[in-house]
Amino acid sequence: GKAKKGGGKRKRKVKKFDFKDLGDYQKQNDEGAPEAAYTVRVTGHETKRNFLFSYNVYSVEVVQGRKAWTVYRTWNDFRDFHVKLEKALPGKKLPDIPPAKFFGSMDPDFVRKRGHDLEVYTNKLVQIKSVAQTSLLSYFLSHHKDED
Repeated sequence: GKAKKGGGKRKRKVKKFDFKDLGDYQKQNDEGAPEAAYTVRVTGHETKRNFLFSYNVYSVEVVQGRKAWTVYRTWNDFRDFHVKLEKALPGKKLPDIPPAKFFGSMDPDFVRKRGHDLEVYTNKLVQIKSVAQTSLLSYFLSHHKDED
């Protein structure tokens, strides 16, 4: 295809993350303590556009023991993950997910702050033993084949 103006970095074609393969993943991966604790760092973001609106995809660096990889998640992905965790662990006190914002969500300062808040949120989650042991967490932080 033709090069788009604005050049510079080549846009990654990252397929949107979803939970559709979670069931299969859970059949293959038992619940239980991960081999090493996760740490998470939000290293940046990219603004994407679809027909109706713009949204941000955050680059999330995941470190587990000696392994490190990057996954790409939107705020909606984090929200969906949070809702699934609440269902999986009823009554468990979870950290608050950074709130939704309908206006000004593309403001660069807001986007940076939200990235930081998502990083803090996720690092709090991975320290909760019952959360760390869910295949939901490992699935959410896994690099899926479509993310290359």
